Amino acid sequence: MGKLGKFKIIGHINMDEEEKQEDHICILKDTFTERYDIRKIKFLYNLKFKEFIELFNCDRDEENGKKWKTEEKKQYFNNLKSFFDKILVDGENCEDNGVCIQTRYIQTSGRYYVVGNGTQKIQREVKDFLYYTDEDEQFKSYDIDIVNCVPSILLYIAKKNGIKATHLKSYIREREFILEDQGLTKNDIIMVLNQDNPKIKNNWLSLLFDDIKRIREIILNKDEYNHIKPKPESDNPKSSRLSKIIYNIESEIINKCVKVDGRHSALCFDGWITYNQNPEQLLIDINKIVEEYHYIKFIIKPFKYDDIVFDKFVDFINSGAKCDNYIFKKIEFEKRFSYVHEQGIYIEKVKGEWKERGFDQFKMNSAPIIHTDKYGKKTDTFTTWRKDNDRKIFDRIVFLPYNIYDEEQVKKYSKDEKLINKFNGFDSIKLDNINNNEDQLIIDTFNNYIKEVIANNDEEITNHLIKFLQHLVQYPNELVEVVHVFKSLEGAGKDTLIELLKIMLEIDMFI
Repeated sequence: MGKLGKFKIIGHINMDEEEKQEDHICILKDTFTERYDIRKIKFLYNLKFKEFIELFNCDRDEENGKKWKTEEKKQYFNNLKSFFDKILVDGENCEDNGVCIQTRYIQTSGRYYVVGNGTQKIQREVKDFLYYTDEDEQFKSYDIDIVNCVPSILLYIAKKNGIKATHLKSYIREREFILEDQGLTKNDIIMVLNQDNPKIKNNWLSLLFDDIKRIREIILNKDEYNHIKPKPESDNPKSSRLSKIIYNIESEIINKCVKVDGRHSALCFDGWITYNQNPEQLLIDINKIVEEYHYIKFIIKPFKYDDIVFDKFVDFINSGAKCDNYIFKKIEFEKRFSYVHEQGIYIEKVKGEWKERGFDQFKMNSAPIIHTDKYGKKTDTFTTWRKDNDRKIFDRIVFLPYNIYDEEQVKKYSKDEKLINKFNGFDSIKLDNINNNEDQLIIDTFNNYIKEVIANNDEEITNHLIKFLQHLVQYPNELVEVVHVFKSLEGAGKDTLIELLKIMLEIDMFI
């Protein structure tokens, strides 16, 4: 399947309800963590379209030799840029210069396809650049690949059903020799696998197709596969149905082996990328698992090094790996500046705290943050940001106290990214363990003060006041509808309680 064609086909996974039922769609439960060198992502993101197609081949569809139009190549390029944008915006740091994103996969037409963007949609040359590393570099990854995947699974199906397939078996055992001897390519084999009635001029290829056709006719007439339908409007309905059967087995194999790995990064169509640092042992383990499939074997497929691409990348690193595109400047901008929608105010973060700013002051303070647009022109980021539908802004500023030691309250009152909560905790700490006499003396003194001075040694009042003070800290978001009235001679110590609460709760004025 071609590089650009692969991307386009993966993108078309929206189906109607009838097709969903036929294909038995399911979500792969495992979450995949794709890992990248952020400098490589920035390098690729910086490339203009012309530079990209000069460095990376995306001219032809390997499956049918069709030459892609410029607009199709631009579409692919823009899809890649969108993926890199997601990595830079949503990715999380992992190790030095590393960035990680989480991906999930959906199974349809037999195969697992990444939901949204992911490594699976990237052409081989770009993938090689992203994952190639020297032996002593971080982010060492390995491409675990099934050798001759589709023909091997087809031969497994033939053996399982007692179908003779002499030429298919020869091809799997001596692929390189046969291709060279017969003047064929892998694409010629793909053609006879994916077409119901291919036009064949090579005698050996014709014999191979006889094997494939024989297997196909027997398998497709089995009742257990009646539910599998060809792709809608397929020109090759029989091959389409057979492909789905093969891809279901492929997914079954990969699913079993990925679970053994545990360090999977991204699925490919006949394998996956792993950051397992003991790949040789991994191969032993997974090849033992697939022995029941007879002809299936996993290998490590090396990532290729391209001198021209890496020379340009080294120049990029030496120049500081800086990127003045809007997306990077937007990240810088949003760390310091934002807007509150409901209250209609501009804000600036100063020493970790958001401060309100008038429009002119906001614009002046943010003016030094500029980026380079697609035409190479310098422009202030604020002008572009305020028109950006995906800009990060807040709904409102609130003051909602909560117990910082209660996970549920922390999640409820501090994790809403659309709110700015001005509450940042009380000016006191929780003592989980009393390890010294000084701490215990402070606690005893306070408790005695409550009991003897405020409660006049009344146990019921003492317990009530202690619980009331606990509630202030444990559930500060809940209003206690109780008014306490203290009456005593002047100088007895009533105001002391107020002063202590002001210090603990960091309140400037207590009324």
